[in-house]
Amino acid sequence: MEKIKNYINGKLVESSSGNYIDNYNPASGKVYSLVPDSNEDDINAAVLAANTAFQSWSKTSKKYRSDLLMRLASKIEDYSEELIIAESRDNGKPESLARLVDIPRASENFRFFFFQFSVFRFAREDFLFQTQQQKEKRKERDIFLIRK
Repeated sequence: MEKIKNYINGKLVESSSGNYIDNYNPASGKVYSLVPDSNEDDINAAVLAANTAFQSWSKTSKKYRSDLLMRLASKIEDYSEELIIAESRDNGKPESLARLVDIPRASENFRFFFFQFSVFRFAREDFLFQTQQQKEKRKERDIFLIRK
């Protein structure tokens, strides 16, 4: 039986308690895997890892982050069949529904946010450029008025 692990600090780790609980397929009622019976120690480790990661992540450029969104969207598409099966089994829905709606939508959501980052970034850069040009023109005008 497959044992799912916690993903903490970039690693798949067992629950600190070592305990697992059954993970049921809602459509069949059968156990198909075991999931960690995580506790407060696991949560604290995950929060600490997230706070630590945020320090470097928050300093990455928007371009870097938006490029990661596109890579993630592509990976979802690359592994769509595995994800369709996992989504179906985990939620008890037909694979046809996961194939038609859930997995393509997951990929499209990441692409949507990539484009939002891109449009916002370019719009902001254009705005800042125009604002800088306006400031320079005002400065030139002010210098001209002072000289008069």
